[in-house]
Amino acid sequence: MKAISTLLAGCILTLTTSAQSISTGVSFNKSTQPAIMLLLPYSESITEGAILQKLRDNGYDPETKGKAFWKQNKVNGFYTFKSVVLKDIYESPLDLYFKVEPRGKKENETATVYFLVSKGDEKFITPEADQEIHSNAKKFLNKLVDESAAYKLKVEIEDQDGVVKEAEKKLTKTQESEQELQKKIVQLQEEIRLNKLQQDNQKKVVETEKAKLAELKGKVKK
Repeated sequence: MKAISTLLAGCILTLTTSAQSISTGVSFNKSTQPAIMLLLPYSESITEGAILQKLRDNGYDPETKGKAFWKQNKVNGFYTFKSVVLKDIYESPLDLYFKVEPRGKKENETATVYFLVSKGDEKFITPEADQEIHSNAKKFLNKLVDESAAYKLKVEIEDQDGVVKEAEKKLTKTQESEQELQKKIVQLQEEIRLNKLQQDNQKKVVETEKAKLAELKGKVKK
């Protein structure tokens, strides 16, 4: 079992480290446009989250108008981010288009990323006319491989942190419940003590009254 786990880990590591982007064409606005494609061994949600994190890390905040604002900026199935300055790609603002397609079964999900880069007005760069930008864009996308792995780990840590906090909350509630029960026990013990005192006092009253009754009966003439 351990050998199988080691083999699987090695396969995942190989897939992650060997994944490289390629130049391709993709349909956009009813025509084929030059794009860069990358296959990632992660789910659609992890891939999208990693892209957003990557943009934020490069100084662009895609969520300034709400947590899911970027999801509303879809054109022909592509998430669009306008006038983004990413110095790793180009010094001037660019329009970035990302399309994430899920692949595979849910338990073994992967995602394909298509990346289009435009200087504006949907004039997409080509490897022939914009060799430097295209090369930088490929390098930029290739970094998403390791960054997706880091983002996935971050999500898993946050999720597990939530599980721990929920478990701690339940523990605190049970501890507080125990304290309340202990208070009730002390209160009941005090009530039992007082009840025993009342019983003792009442026994004395009963004995006194019985003695009076016996005295009265003794006075009856036979």
